Amino acid sequence: MDQHGSFIARLLDTGLRGFAAETAVRQRQCLQEQGFDLPPGVLDSLIADTEARVLVLGESLATARPALFLEHLEWGRSSYLARGVSEQGLALNLLCLRDVLLRNLPPDAHSAVQSLLDAAGRSFELPPRPIGDCLETDSPQGRRVQEALLAILEARREDALRLLLAPLDEGVSVLEVETGILGPLQTAVGALWQRGELHVHEEHYATRIVEEALVLLRSRMVRGPGLGKSVLLCSVAGNLHDVGACIVADHFEAGGWRPLRLGANVPGEDLGRAVFDFHADLLAVSVTLSSQVRRTAALLSDVRAFCDGEAPPILVGGPPFNLVPDLWRVVGADGFAESAPGAVREGKRLLGLSA
Repeated sequence: MDQHGSFIARLLDTGLRGFAAETAVRQRQCLQEQGFDLPPGVLDSLIADTEARVLVLGESLATARPALFLEHLEWGRSSYLARGVSEQGLALNLLCLRDVLLRNLPPDAHSAVQSLLDAAGRSFELPPRPIGDCLETDSPQGRRVQEALLAILEARREDALRLLLAPLDEGVSVLEVETGILGPLQTAVGALWQRGELHVHEEHYATRIVEEALVLLRSRMVRGPGLGKSVLLCSVAGNLHDVGACIVADHFEAGGWRPLRLGANVPGEDLGRAVFDFHADLLAVSVTLSSQVRRTAALLSDVRAFCDGEAPPILVGGPPFNLVPDLWRVVGADGFAESAPGAVREGKRLLGLSA
């Protein structure tokens, strides 16, 4: 972690709510000066969005990786574009945030904050990245994803599960169904939500169907010869997304590992004890959001401190690490994987096992 950037990030954490509220109020004042105003009830939403932006700004400064914040901003621009909302509101929010932070932070923090926010502002000179069509229909698997998603959105649970499990009777393996159908289905659901085409309740329902399908698939999984090795899998505290970690666990199990699943949102103080009590040979941590990077670094540090020099190798994975290739080193992990099969390969490498 960058020492000076981490100091600034802690300042941002301390004043998070105040910085976000002051930014939102300043943005509203700017709009009123131009003859506009925020619709009723939007101010609270704007404060929450700004809080998320400040959190990721802190992560980017603490890790000295501008890509974290710039990608977060690009995600917001793409979402605005897909929802038919002018991105000028987002650009104004950045300008107001810049003014608020430079007015409230100590002078020695100004250069780093200003540099990153100015780079973010320059990104508006380029067109936003379109989300595009997230449902591929040119292959049997793509059409299956589309049909299953339609069944889910029409609350036809039995039909959705039948469609998701049918490839097993066509000779497709459990792992291929998970990575080739369930994974793309979750990706499509996320993209449709980003585009404003799904509501939160629909996303939650779709995830529950995928989780149910995973349980049914697991009962039909062919497991390889036991390696005599265990892997403890969890999602960092605050990470409520666990489907990806479940798929990774199934790939380990099919490869002969003994997976120990702790699930989503695992408190840091408990993970070291779990590693110790379960005698885990490998720890795999899933991270979904860029706002969870420092939390991940603290988690790994706590595990190693609890294990007093006897912690197993630690593997991390998730979107932030795919975005910034060396971020796994920054948080103190021993390795990183972009995919479920890659996690198994990297786990073997870390333990010195043959591929």
